[in-house]
Amino acid sequence: MEFWNKLPLNSIQKKVYRKLSMEDVFKLEIARYKRGITTFENWIDELKHVPGLIDAVQISPRNIPSPSKYGQLVHHLSSENIKAYFLDLVAECMRYKMIDCKIIIWDGRFLESYCSKNKNKKLKAFSDNEAGKHKHVGKYKGVGYVDSSFICAKHDLPIYYESHPANRNDNIIFRETFTNHQALSFPSSTMLIASAGPYSKKSLDLVYFHGIIPLIFTRKNIKKNVIQVATRKCINISRVPSEMIRHLSRLLNMRTNIERDFSPAKVVYHVNRMNTVSYT
Repeated sequence: MEFWNKLPLNSIQKKVYRKLSMEDVFKLEIARYKRGITTFENWIDELKHVPGLIDAVQISPRNIPSPSKYGQLVHHLSSENIKAYFLDLVAECMRYKMIDCKIIIWDGRFLESYCSKNKNKKLKAFSDNEAGKHKHVGKYKGVGYVDSSFICAKHDLPIYYESHPANRNDNIIFRETFTNHQALSFPSSTMLIASAGPYSKKSLDLVYFHGIIPLIFTRKNIKKNVIQVATRKCINISRVPSEMIRHLSRLLNMRTNIERDFSPAKVVYHVNRMNTVSYT
């Protein structure tokens, strides 16, 4: 949490963060997510009336803000600061050998926006104007974003993420995220595992160009250089060393572990309260 105390405040933030610091508000938001509270009104109500909760978050009862004030405090944390804090935690995990980046796993999760599912006829956009309609395997899932993440397989810890409108193609999302991830000064990777969403020759070539073995599940219509590694799961082995092929099933189980780890996560953001407005 030292990160938040060292941040220089701009003139607006100095006026906003008087009774509560940025560190206080960040801790409150983490506590809200963990308790699964979906609205700021309900969260402030819990802070006031749930015995022991205010002590757990280490905030003075006199400093509990109104819901509207709390929304303002959260907004001014800024997405840039939150992402910088995330990368600071990743660097700390690397120092303690918890992240090595040898095997990285890409995963894309749909985040449904808490907004109207119909476009404004005049603006020709959703009330959350950066969101997009999402389809998975031909089925409409809602309006929102795709959380495009890379995870280190050593301890299933996330190392990089981006958010994209959900109507964008998985291939484009994957390649942009991968390129931006590679631009960071992270340890080099030897292998990348991903679902079939970003499968394409261009994606395979991009990963392989960086000296990384691409283990991306193939689409159903791909037949050349393909072997089956599990029920309805196939891999293009044209860029896979022959000695690794017999270990593919075990290696690819790592992605199943990631889905199991993150599937219970559920977070809600209100459209008029946050920079990012979604629930998963």
